[in-house]
Amino acid sequence: MIEKNQRRFITRMIPDFTYGDRLAKLKLWSLEDRRIRADSIEYKMVHGLSSVKLETFFEVDYMVAP
Repeated sequence: MIEKNQRRFITRMIPDFTYGDRLAKLKLWSLEDRRIRADSIEYKMVHGLSSVKLETFFEVDYMVAP
């Protein structure tokens, strides 16, 4: 639903172009590309591969399995 609204907004800004052409003209990433980037950043934070600590953005509950 959100993606549909975002695409519609972009469509109204620059009519008569395909979705890909509108993204290129506005120098924006596709919704899929943004999602993949966010997943990659989150993965790095969870696995300690980022200089930004996970606790900066999330409250972490470290549960130990019995």
